[in-house]
Amino acid sequence: MTVLFMVLGVVSLLGNPGESEVYSSFMNVQNLNNLEDDLLDLLKNYISSERDRLDKLEDYYHYVFDAKAGKNATEYISYPTNQFNVIHRFVKDWNNLEDYVHETLEGPLFKAMSEYSSDLPDEKDVEGAIKALHRLQDIYKVSAEHFANGYPLGDGITGQPLDVKTLLTLTKSAYNQDDWRRCAAWGRQAHDLLKDKDLYSPMSHTYFDLFDHYIYCLYKIGEMTYSLELTEDLLVYYPDHQRLLGNAEYFRKEITKNNPENDPIYSRSKRGLVERPFVSLGEVSESEDVEITYIPKSYPGADSPNMTEDDIEEFIEDTTYKYWKLRYDVVVLGKRVTTVLRCYMRMLRCYVKL
Repeated sequence: MTVLFMVLGVVSLLGNPGESEVYSSFMNVQNLNNLEDDLLDLLKNYISSERDRLDKLEDYYHYVFDAKAGKNATEYISYPTNQFNVIHRFVKDWNNLEDYVHETLEGPLFKAMSEYSSDLPDEKDVEGAIKALHRLQDIYKVSAEHFANGYPLGDGITGQPLDVKTLLTLTKSAYNQDDWRRCAAWGRQAHDLLKDKDLYSPMSHTYFDLFDHYIYCLYKIGEMTYSLELTEDLLVYYPDHQRLLGNAEYFRKEITKNNPENDPIYSRSKRGLVERPFVSLGEVSESEDVEITYIPKSYPGADSPNMTEDDIEEFIEDTTYKYWKLRYDVVVLGKRVTTVLRCYMRMLRCYVKL
């Protein structure tokens, strides 16, 4: 809009405002006509950008509103990933609302955000919600696929399916904790959704970021061949990326070294995939002895390792403590989410009134 008014300032250069005949000549009227054409183009572009901005806001509104339709607050937050979604949205989405809402700080949305700022969650709350989600997975053996798709739990309540960016957050969290099995499980869900829905361009940051984390987690659990396959997929779009080229070469050497008979090697999964890039394995020289951490377990999409008898005994001893700790965590988390949800719904009502 600033550009539009700057162009309007050019009008003052077309003639002396003190002369009543300044616009009487054909040349001056022609200049005005040309200026009006330029202004129309600028106005058209401005309307288009505003429409795109409002479309994004409306899409986000329906994404959240539709997920809650037909459910009261208690029903909605009874599903674990819905609790996580509420907290995650306040940290990742609502805090960035000013980038899309052209409203002064005195407007209803920002006034509501300011009024409840002390009750809003932060990054630590997101990490706490992720840990609670992981405890539920461990105790009740709920797969990442189950939670990612919002499949019903024992009480029949369904959850809102997780989007790519939320799944990427869960993947990165496991990555930062060196929890490679869980990282690969969440990464697989994000990868499958990314490929099925064709949501992001292969040249986008989100696409590269997900591939990069997912490949490294697969490498850490011993899925060397699949890591190579996905690295080669990424090289189609980044053919000159030196780190990816180095990683691909490293994977090929390791596969050949571990398969001296040159028997056919097939990936155990054909289900198709960087803020923090993974280790540049291509920089390792041939003379160096690189330890490959291989943890014998089923493919990460299964989410559960093959447990030994000692593991089972330890799990049984620890179950009672985890159960009561989980109940306490869920009660505390539920109270906080309820507070946040009230604030959230009030802001949605403010948005509808705009």
